[in-house]
This record gives sequence, structure tokens and C-alpha cells, in this order.
Amino acid sequence: MEQEIVNSQNNNLKNTIFDLANAALDFGIRAALPNFIEEDIIDIKNKFINEGFNEGIQEIIKKASSYGTLAKDLVSGNLSEEQIKTLIEKDGILDSISSLTEEIIKSLYNSKLISKNVYELLKNGKKEIVNSFEKELKSRQNEIKNNENNKKIEKYIKEKGSFENLTENEKNLIKKLK
Repeated sequence: MEQEIVNSQNNNLKNTIFDLANAALDFGIRAALPNFIEEDIIDIKNKFINEGFNEGIQEIIKKASSYGTLAKDLVSGNLSEEQIKTLIEKDGILDSISSLTEEIIKSLYNSKLISKNVYELLKNGKKEIVNSFEKELKSRQNEIKNNENNKKIEKYIKEKGSFENLTENEKNLIKKLK
């Protein structure tokens, strides 16, 4: 009985140490990586720890494929609403690219590879490009939402038979939504 208590206490201690190490690793990942990728890295780490090597590798492939699809869709302009959200959310991909570009420009200036005028021009130009791109992405996101809403409205009208079969309240609501 006494040995069981000792074994139980040892297991609890090991679990506590493991949980602390895992939490410290998660904290380090969050501190070191941009927000848009940290959760993916933590998911991969957890797959390796909880489910094993093969599942961890599968998770890496899944996440890499997701980023590859995002890059392909970004170039082609065929972004989904969720992809746009990933790009423009606070501390998302667009913010990370902007910050990296800012650091590169600053480093070039500090190394005296570019003049102050060129530095200011690049810095302001980068801001304009990022703002314009973000505005265009938000516009596209709204367009996608509107298209989805229109499809839902058309489906609703089809279920009712025709627009004339709708009540006056339904007709007014649909006019406002369009």
C-alpha cells in the first residue's frame, strides 16, 4: 500500500513537471513566433507529444499544405473569406510581412546602405502599399459575404415559391439586405 502511494506521488510529480515544461515551451513559442503561426506550431508540438511521430509528421504536412494553398490563392486572387481573415487579422500574416519589411528597411538605413530620404520614401511607400492591400482584402471579404447572403436569399425565395409569395415584412427585409 505504501509503495502504491509513493508510485502515485512520483507519477503526479512527473506529470506536474511535464505540464510545467509543456507550458513553458508553449510560452516560448508564443514569444518567439508571429501570432499567425504560433498556434499551428503548438498544434504540431502537441501532436508529436500526444499522438506520436507519424501523427506529428502528418500535422506538419497538413499545416504546410494549408499555407501553400493560401500562397497559391493569394497569387491567383481566389481567396476565401477565412483566408482573407487570416491575412488581415491583428498580428496576422499581413502585419508580420509589414513588420519584417520595416525591420529590413530600418536595418538598411542603420547600416548606411540607404539615405534618410530613401528610408522615409520606402517606409511611407510600404505603409501605403500595406494599407491599400488591406483595404482591397476587406473589400473582397465584404463582396464574398454579400454573395453568400444573396445566395441564401435566393434559396429562401425559391423555397417560398416566388418573391410574390413572401409576406410584406419578408419582402422589406430582403430589399434592405440587398
